[in-house]
Amino acid sequence: MRETISKYGLLTYLGTPKYNVGDYVQSLAAKQFLPKVDQYINRDHLSDYEGEEVKMIMNGWYMHKPKNFRPKKNIKPLYISFHLNSRVKNEILNDHENVTFLKNNSPIGCRDYFTLEALKSKGIEAYFSSCLTTTLNLKYKSEKRTNNIYFADPVWILPNKKKLLYGPSYFIKGILKGEVLNLKKRIKVLKQVFDSEIIDTKIDIDHMLPGKHKEERRFLEAEIFLKKLSEAKIVITSRIHAALPCLAMGTPVIFVNYGFDKLSDQSRFRGIVDFFNIVNIDENGKISANFELDKGKITMDLLSTIKNPKKHLNFTEDLIVKCQEFVNED
Repeated sequence: MRETISKYGLLTYLGTPKYNVGDYVQSLAAKQFLPKVDQYINRDHLSDYEGEEVKMIMNGWYMHKPKNFRPKKNIKPLYISFHLNSRVKNEILNDHENVTFLKNNSPIGCRDYFTLEALKSKGIEAYFSSCLTTTLNLKYKSEKRTNNIYFADPVWILPNKKKLLYGPSYFIKGILKGEVLNLKKRIKVLKQVFDSEIIDTKIDIDHMLPGKHKEERRFLEAEIFLKKLSEAKIVITSRIHAALPCLAMGTPVIFVNYGFDKLSDQSRFRGIVDFFNIVNIDENGKISANFELDKGKITMDLLSTIKNPKKHLNFTEDLIVKCQEFVNED
């Protein structure tokens, strides 16, 4: 008779000189379902883990080090809300052992349709699961509501002073790419979409935080981040791991779709962005939205009427059931 697994692992992430708090938000979504956390295991070093046998919910973005994709047998995984990025798709799926491993741990719940199609092309049983961060209401939803309008990295893809100061290499690259000359472009684009009253009263919150933070601090920062989102009047963002938690916690959110022309970005979004109120800004500055704008802009009056779509809810219920069954199956 197989010994029951009563230990649980949770994903952590690389991050130097900065880490993305959105990664830790994804881990907090998984943590909600675990009775405890016995091991923190880095997503990009799964194949190096030599510790005791653990069960792990393996949601999220894979990965910076594709050679380390396949974990050892001492990790029992639930692949759900799984995104295989276009940058590493071929390297991972052209490895026969990786494909066999995924088949043995199928069906794989995919966060997006790009991943779903990639897995199915290799004969791996898979389905669209949506993202586990849409379940964050289980622990992080707040009854408190402030008047805070948070800008959580909208149009973050444009040059900004903070990114240039991450370290010497970022500063040099910024100079070589001419980003130093375009530092005002971000606010210029935002002023095209939002009226001055919103711009003047917004509160900026960052996704990228200092890599010197230890794991305990990183999880704490993710919880502080979620608390802000849960109590906000509205959130404006170009980060899916600000937008999706807002859906979960009932906070109105607008996703600003700008500059995501690379396949690595488009592959992340297919299926997910259908859940949001979304404003599109094309390369010529033309603005469109899936809701009615106020004279071509978003005004303070319009913000007060924004309500989130409910398309994510059917997937969310299924995510909760699958995670609970995985944790309780022994």
